[in-house]
Parts: sequence; structure tokens; C-alpha cells
Amino acid sequence: MPDAHRPLGSIMRARKEVYRQSSLLRHRLNQQERREPRSADEALPLKNAVPHH
Repeated sequence: MPDAHRPLGSIMRARKEVYRQSSLLRHRLNQQERREPRSADEALPLKNAVPHH
């Protein structure tokens, strides 16, 4: 398998932890609860979407 196509598992695991730690810090600094959406609708509500012209 060419190097360009090898899985980047260790890099992705490290990146995931960096993103998590960054999120924890941002939420603490902004005094916001950190929680994951339970559904796609909760993350991307389309019911009250503003129509684009």
C-alpha cells in the first residue's frame, strides 16, 4: 500500500483528543454546558430556517 493511502489512525486519535480538550476549555471559558446533540434535528434545526432568496 502506498504511504499516501495508509490509515492515519494514531494521528486521528491524537486529533480527536485535542478537539475534545479544546471544546472543554472553550465551554469552561464561555461558562456554557458542554453536551452533544441527541439527534440531527437538534444540531441542525430546519423548522425555523430562514429561506434564502
